[in-house]
Amino acid sequence: MWYNGCTLSDLPSNLPKPKCNQCGSDLVLVKKKTAQIGNSFSPMTTTTYRCSDQACQDEIDRMVSKRLQLREERELARQNRLKLNHPPQVQESSLITEKMPGQLAGRR
Repeated sequence: MWYNGCTLSDLPSNLPKPKCNQCGSDLVLVKKKTAQIGNSFSPMTTTTYRCSDQACQDEIDRMVSKRLQLREERELARQNRLKLNHPPQVQESSLITEKMPGQLAGRR
């Protein structure tokens, strides 16, 4: 992979390691994924890190799962609101009309 005319392996290895925002420990690289998205000019790189402090990483995992659960609950509530505000349309041909007492069949 090229970056400003040199490969990433040519870059100096003395660059500072990424630090955890919560506790300041070093982050450990877990996964690096590069993908071309649509007609974009350059590829998109997604890098996943974990904190080297296990207690801190457990707390981060707990917060992420709580955030994802809240997102699911909000999406479910939004879907329910849409169903209540916009009930499915009933076609007129499927409506059953009841005859009033005293009406004769065939007369109007």
